[in-house]
Amino acid sequence: GDGWLRARRNNIGINARRTLMNQIFDGRRPEVEVYIDESCTNLIKDNEYLLQAPDGGKFKETEKDKNGIKVQKLGHCADAAEYLVCELCKEYLKEM
Repeated sequence: GDGWLRARRNNIGINARRTLMNQIFDGRRPEVEVYIDESCTNLIKDNEYLLQAPDGGKFKETEKDKNGIKVQKLGHCADAAEYLVCELCKEYLKEM
């Protein structure tokens, strides 16, 4: 293609992403190590404060920014990190 598409056409399901990330962070996938640099303050905040929504995804609360535009308080960095890890570890997703 012409390079305009930046994301997968079919997103990895919420449950599969959550399960894999939980397995990695819980140490049930010891062959996978994720390091988050201290300069990644938004990702750290996402991992510390994001709540689970009733549908199993992330509860993405919105707020207005300084320009009055509604934005998500948390979640973008965590989503990006999940997609990256899941893409790099896609062989584990096949097991789910």
